[in-house]
Amino acid sequence: MEHKMNPMAKKVLLVEGNDERDLCYLLINKKLGLKCIIGKYDKTFIEDDDTIHIMTINKVDNKNHITSFIKTSNYNNIEKLAIVVDAESNAQKRFNIFNDIIKCEYNQNKNIYYDDYKGLFITSKTDDKTSGYLEHLVEKIILENDKDLYNDCVNNFFHCADNYINQGSNKAHLLKAKILAFISVRCKKRNTVGGLFQKCSHYLDSNVLYDLIDFLNNMFK
Repeated sequence: MEHKMNPMAKKVLLVEGNDERDLCYLLINKKLGLKCIIGKYDKTFIEDDDTIHIMTINKVDNKNHITSFIKTSNYNNIEKLAIVVDAESNAQKRFNIFNDIIKCEYNQNKNIYYDDYKGLFITSKTDDKTSGYLEHLVEKIILENDKDLYNDCVNNFFHCADNYINQGSNKAHLLKAKILAFISVRCKKRNTVGGLFQKCSHYLDSNVLYDLIDFLNNMFK
């Protein structure tokens, strides 16, 4: 755990999954003009003030993951730390998970919380239990730019979504499956959210991304 979670730069962004990681990587690189490293990084700790280490913490609800991160050898070398998570069904509960590293009061009327050089961005409304914020954000951007293609690929959606829909009765996979169907039509080489934003770089200019970009800018610039 130590080797996997150890931060390797003075600025760190924690996200929940690979799609969030890939999107934030592009935003930081293209919109903020800063350098990023991702995942495991086996080289020497980077002293560069313009490099951000983006790390995924899967199963972020597990307090043990946060505790392990805090105990890593390089944790005290972090100068700026930002966290992007879904609110899911209880924003207060999600906020409390990070109480050890984000020392500020929860404000239910805001999604962004700052304490000195640390920040938490809770990304979705608490009344939506069917999908994460990222899917809603991506769908809005797709509809802004490729509404006709998005609607026309519904038939492909039924074909390529089977692996996601047929996971019991969980409806949380439905929107993700629909987006993946669109990506399979729009993006031939890399069927991921990150691949979509790489191919359609103008998507990064969407106003839908403003709050997230503003948060990252405040934290790392």
